[in-house]
Amino acid sequence: MTADAPIVACEDRPESQAYVAAVKERAFARWHVPADHPETVVVGFQLDEHGRILSSQVRSSSSDAAASAAMQALVEGSPYPPMPPEVQCLARAKLTARFETVKPPSGPAPSAATPAEPATATTGPRWLWTVAPALVLLVGALWFIRARRQ
Repeated sequence: MTADAPIVACEDRPESQAYVAAVKERAFARWHVPADHPETVVVGFQLDEHGRILSSQVRSSSSDAAASAAMQALVEGSPYPPMPPEVQCLARAKLTARFETVKPPSGPAPSAATPAEPATATTGPRWLWTVAPALVLLVGALWFIRARRQ
């Protein structure tokens, strides 16, 4: 490392962000709440280098049912993939996952003559729209790691 190279915090590195995004995606895929109820849950958790949950807690929630479902999803997703050596700095770090859905807009259903509008970021699980950029980061991080090994 040169003297003028910036020091990047562990959680700000692309490979760390990609790992956390993969963990969140795995948990989010297991979160089941009624789609017609807007819900928000913020969960704090810690993982060890083997991907096992060390601790977890609900930091905030719109309902007890949503909180319970989020905690269950976090547990069902474990153990998570082991941390590669370059992201083991995340082991025992306090991580946060935000589970969120948005109630679809109310109003008349589209008629048969009117084509349905495509889904937007305001309908369905909001995590889907935050996961897509993370997947781009994951692919970039994997490409970067592969390039450095060659």
